[in-house]
Amino acid sequence: MIRYPKHAGTFYPNTREELEIFFKEFENKKISVSINYDVSGAVVPHAGYIYSGYTAYNTYRNIFVKNKYKTVVILGPSHYVYFRGIAVWPEGKWITPLGEAIIDSESAQKIIDSKIFIEAPENHLKEHSIEVQIPFIQYLSPDSKILPLLVGEMEREKIREAGQLLSRTLLSTQKVLIVASSDLYHGYSYKECVETDRKTISRILEASPDKFLEESEKETIMACGETGIAILLYAVAEYLENPKAQLIHYTNSADVTGIKGGYVVGYAGIVIGG
Repeated sequence: MIRYPKHAGTFYPNTREELEIFFKEFENKKISVSINYDVSGAVVPHAGYIYSGYTAYNTYRNIFVKNKYKTVVILGPSHYVYFRGIAVWPEGKWITPLGEAIIDSESAQKIIDSKIFIEAPENHLKEHSIEVQIPFIQYLSPDSKILPLLVGEMEREKIREAGQLLSRTLLSTQKVLIVASSDLYHGYSYKECVETDRKTISRILEASPDKFLEESEKETIMACGETGIAILLYAVAEYLENPKAQLIHYTNSADVTGIKGGYVVGYAGIVIGG
């Protein structure tokens, strides 16, 4: 089963040469952060590389420089298809301009047995939130397999169960990184973007999934991949007694373009572990 790129040439370059130019430029301006623990999860943005690519690259780079993973699990929000639960891409490979990313089919089958995780590769075909993460992983951790998980509508208890299941079946049994693919604020106020993103990042850094969901339901914080972030937080909370989290990089589309008026989106790279 092969998934061909849908957004190469729009969200990111459609040739290896152009992608490598992006990554080399990011590397030349890299941010090195001291992470004094094993990283189990991360929040990484999924916008076009010209906007959020620098944040995403530095997040992955600071993780992979000291951590090696059998599999990178990617929780991406569904922007194009409505469904309930989590759609698993069960086997095969995903293609990008950098080549093939192999699916961890063994791990996929472990979680498909539950009622929350469903085998539904067709739900993935138009989505960008997972696809844009793959080239970073291929470039910086080429030996890692991937497990794409597209997140649909979910009730709060199911979100908790999903995180706990990922912890028991994957985090506790093998070297796995769980990535929640998410941008933050979306709206028309630069000031509101910065203020809201500050609150959202603070909640994530607390590593408390219940508190994060409570604030999200009150709409005092904002993230388009909020369900995936909550699943990640539940997974890490189940796996680690006192998880730690830290911000690697933050920006927003207005700061990137220098245009403070109009539509603005926030981007943060955060790591979680212990």
